[in-house]
Amino acid sequence: MRNISAAGLAKLAERHGNEPITIVEVDWVKGKATAYADRTVGTIPGRIIEVGDLDDAVNISGNSDSQELAITLDDTDGSIKAILDSHDVHKRDARVYQYFTGLALSDKFLLFSGKISSPIVWNERDRTVKVTILSQLEDREVGFSAEEGQFKYLPAEMVNKPWPLIFGTVINNPCLPVTTAITGTTLTPVGILAGEELMLSLPSSSNVDYEISMMGGGYHKQHLQKVIDAWERADYITATRRTDQDDASYAADVAAAEAANAANAKMVTDYQKQLDDLSDQLKATFLDYSSRELCCQLRRKKKIAEANEKGLGENPIKILGGEDFPQNTPITISIEGGHFTGYFKGTSFYVSSRSSEELTAKANGAYNAKLKDKDVCSMNNTVLKNHWHWKTPVPCGKGDYTDNCYITDDVWTITTINEDAIASREPVIQQFWVEPGASASLYTGDKKVYIASITPGTVLAVRAYKQVSSGVTRLVDVPTDLYSVTSVKYGTITAVQIELTKPLSHILDEGWHDDLYVTFKSSVGPNVADILAYIVDQYTDLTCDATSFAHVKTKLAKFPANFPINDRKNVVQTLREIAFQSRCAIWFSEGVVYLRYLPEEPTSVDTITESDIDAEKGVEVELTSTEDLVTKMVVNWHLRFATDDRAFTVTLRHNLKKYGTHEQTYDFYIYNQPDIIYKCATFWLIRKSNTWKRVRFTTPLHKLNLETFDAVTLDFAQSYVANGPVTAIIESAKYNSANNCIDFVCMTPVAAGTLTKYAYFWPAALAKTVTWPPQSDIDNGWAGSGGLGSGASGSLPVGDTSTIASSSSVFVGGQNIIFGEHSDWGDSTPTDVGFTAQSTVSASDFSGGNATAKETLDLTVDYSTPMTSLVDPAVPSAVTIDLNKTQVFDNSGTTPKVAYLSSLIKGVTTDGKLAISRFALVADDAHPNGQPLSDVLKNADDYLAIRTDVSIWDQDDGEHEYDFKYDEDTEKFGAGTAFLQDS
Repeated sequence: MRNISAAGLAKLAERHGNEPITIVEVDWVKGKATAYADRTVGTIPGRIIEVGDLDDAVNISGNSDSQELAITLDDTDGSIKAILDSHDVHKRDARVYQYFTGLALSDKFLLFSGKISSPIVWNERDRTVKVTILSQLEDREVGFSAEEGQFKYLPAEMVNKPWPLIFGTVINNPCLPVTTAITGTTLTPVGILAGEELMLSLPSSSNVDYEISMMGGGYHKQHLQKVIDAWERADYITATRRTDQDDASYAADVAAAEAANAANAKMVTDYQKQLDDLSDQLKATFLDYSSRELCCQLRRKKKIAEANEKGLGENPIKILGGEDFPQNTPITISIEGGHFTGYFKGTSFYVSSRSSEELTAKANGAYNAKLKDKDVCSMNNTVLKNHWHWKTPVPCGKGDYTDNCYITDDVWTITTINEDAIASREPVIQQFWVEPGASASLYTGDKKVYIASITPGTVLAVRAYKQVSSGVTRLVDVPTDLYSVTSVKYGTITAVQIELTKPLSHILDEGWHDDLYVTFKSSVGPNVADILAYIVDQYTDLTCDATSFAHVKTKLAKFPANFPINDRKNVVQTLREIAFQSRCAIWFSEGVVYLRYLPEEPTSVDTITESDIDAEKGVEVELTSTEDLVTKMVVNWHLRFATDDRAFTVTLRHNLKKYGTHEQTYDFYIYNQPDIIYKCATFWLIRKSNTWKRVRFTTPLHKLNLETFDAVTLDFAQSYVANGPVTAIIESAKYNSANNCIDFVCMTPVAAGTLTKYAYFWPAALAKTVTWPPQSDIDNGWAGSGGLGSGASGSLPVGDTSTIASSSSVFVGGQNIIFGEHSDWGDSTPTDVGFTAQSTVSASDFSGGNATAKETLDLTVDYSTPMTSLVDPAVPSAVTIDLNKTQVFDNSGTTPKVAYLSSLIKGVTTDGKLAISRFALVADDAHPNGQPLSDVLKNADDYLAIRTDVSIWDQDDGEHEYDFKYDEDTEKFGAGTAFLQDS
């Protein structure tokens, strides 16, 4: 209601002999008001020639209001024309008051305030000025984009790019990147190499083959030296004549002694030659190893030279826009994470050095991995091992290492080793290569800044797209060590910023994209009343009505709104869109913004009886326009806001069978909880799919205190629209200054064809047992589509649904959203009583898939090629072999095969003979896996006997049974067909 003084109300109550005076104040010059009246009042000149009808109207369904007044002013003295000549009066503030003679001027009351709008016409002949006053807000925009500010340097890419405005808790909202001011585009390919010195310093081989060769030879040399020492210590024999000995016997003794001494000397000579031969082999091995090392280094240097010749691209680098960079002075530029130092000469950049931290780190990682490969290649990890048990006879008791009459040593040696078997050939040198078309910028640090929100709040998660496999990207968390969050004040704008230590795409080989998405909890919201108040305070000159906002805030507590505003829209449009989605009415009067919760039945502020109505004009009852009908509502909404997050849709239908299809699509962008959207959409479906009764009537000025959106009781309704008084909403209150009356249009909650209040018109306080749609609408086929599809039933093959609450209109399980039967009917319980929204936001939404650095796995296939033959220790005489430890190797294939002698020889018999194992295999080329001897042998008491039921394989013809037959003459088995003797 209008704020009218008691004296003014008393005057309005006088129906006769009371003519009001209209006063208009116009701020032709900002901050200075000039008043006019339709007749002189004190110092206010009577220069209003004509005042049109004051149209005070509201569209409740469309959730808006407007006021308009046309005024003609006398300008005989030319004072207004002089103002028009020197000032632009378009959109200047103006106020319209009502006043009555006999009252103090301070008792005048405001009808409405607005702004001067076109048409603005000065008529030379009549000396009049005609203007229109509209109660509109200025066309301000919500939000901010950088071109509005006083930034000294603003890249073109940031012009008209809104900075995100976030309310409530929003998941995966795109951030705005701050671009670099001076950039260029490469016209030639560029490259960087890292790790050349590391490659040269890396050992040319693992040294294992060489070291094992030397170690095995060394052990053998030690053993031989012990044997030589023992034989050299042998006592030489000297023949001594005995008294009982003749010359012949003595000569024989001398010959025997000489032979024995010669034999001992020969043993020393033989073992010394063996030792010398072994030393020669070890020297040859050393020379072979040294030459391979040298050749390897030469090959590496050649590869590095070729890489530097071909892998660095062109120098100078041609850069489009290079002339905008500092010229002829040393600078460093960044090209996709690579740093190039040099100087510009026009568009050519002459490179003196180049580097990449990422590339260097990668080269170091590869180098360290190579060293680790070398470390793990120890003898204990080597498969190809031999165990030698050397036992060499020497003169008994001679030497320091004798064991009775032998020198013994146990030695492990390796017979085969090669480089490819122990080290990957993956490169240590890493290459950075960028094709033409890359962005180049002045390097002042590799940081990258993004605007997350210009509303205060907390960053809960930062995500970016990452390629996880060929052609597949996922939105994953950015590691927290790669970014920091700060709040930066830019004059009147404070932004929450995310600062990356480096652009994500500059992290080599991880597949990151540069766009960032933030999960953000704003300090504003999620209550819609708080959000609307924030927008009004920040982006208008209006104030909020504390009483109406506080009341509506309690009603909206159950319906949290979580949304971003990522574009620039008119502030009035934005306020009305948010209010509509939250089922509120918002309107503006005298610089104040008012809010009403539409599902709640309002309290009547006045009663209008039949005696208040102008009898001559009477009462008109009309139905709402067919054009306003919406029988099919398509409501789009979002759970998250990243580029590939899908939009959801709620589709509702009602009265299609009655009125036909009237379809309208709505974007419910303020909510991310489907059951809230379902309830709000159902409210508007009820309002828009039915036809309502409107009442038109005229009253004298005593009802001038009533405004649009006021609720009034129509006490005369039983005579025209209902069977009793009803509460109605004033949609239009038009003040007719010529006739001093008010023309009202009121919306009633009475549906066409009925005489009672529609129970669902104000559903907020309905009992939970009251369900929608009413049974009568279902019976008439008005619920839903009412067509063939409404009879479809059964169970869709949607998997296990045992955890879904069947009583819910909408089941929300995190990301899973399931609607119940006849989902296009709307929310089955449209009341607010007992409603609790099912949250789709959980802790997992704040910390999604974690992105970790890809582990470097050695999955290369290694192919071995033998190295120079290693030392093959010559086996001394009388060397003993342990059947269970001695390995036999087969290197004929690509993979060495190993067996022990015990797999062939069973053991040694008591009389010193080797026994073959019955489980040894017999094989040939056609049957490489063979078959056990036990298949062709059987036990026969003390001897092994050949079975007579064995088959013989022929390489060409395959298997044939062998024909055994016993020869009684020779008492032997033989071939029964070919070789047996005739009897």
